[in-house]
Amino acid sequence: MNREPQRFAFGDTLFAYFENIGDDYEADMRVVDADPVSQQWLTHTDPCQVRIGGEGIPEL
Repeated sequence: MNREPQRFAFGDTLFAYFENIGDDYEADMRVVDADPVSQQWLTHTDPCQVRIGGEGIPEL
């Protein structure tokens, strides 16, 4: 389960993140992947995103 994504601007760059509060990240992401509304939204927003920093899930 994910909390509402957080978004904030710094200069002309928009940053966003979400918090996963579930016990099984991979299962939660499969739910998002199976949701047609989420997939439609991502077709519009993914081209606008650029990852900065490291790859993958950070170690806590």
